[in-house]
Amino acid sequence: MSRVAKEQGLAQERLRRWVSFLALCGVLEQAVNEGILDNYNLKGGVALELRFAEGARATKDIDIGVSAEREKRLRAFQDAVALGFDEFSFHLKGKPLNMDKVDAVRLELAIRYRTRAWQTIDVDLGSSGTGAVDRIVPPIRGL
Repeated sequence: MSRVAKEQGLAQERLRRWVSFLALCGVLEQAVNEGILDNYNLKGGVALELRFAEGARATKDIDIGVSAEREKRLRAFQDAVALGFDEFSFHLKGKPLNMDKVDAVRLELAIRYRTRAWQTIDVDLGSSGTGAVDRIVPPIRGL
């Protein structure tokens, strides 16, 4: 990781977060393909980082929108991350924090790569909302 970050001129921690976010997106895509999730949307800072790479302000959490009521959304997310992605595995830590004003739940997600701890990230799991969704190819160097 440090070699790639250095070669790409990126902060190692930022590259590590990007890998974590993309691994999570990978497992969510797999869950969509297997019918566990109908779909999902990225929102907030991660969506901006994936669109504008280092031109966007770094963020430490990921906002995910899923179309379902809160309890079903949470169960579907738990089933999705249980699949794992490539050599990444995911484990929810602690209790979900309900954020009633925004119809979301904050989760602490531990990520492991192979057998080693990789990173822990916060996931804000909200509703997908309404409106148009842009599909992009992330312009992140080194990935």
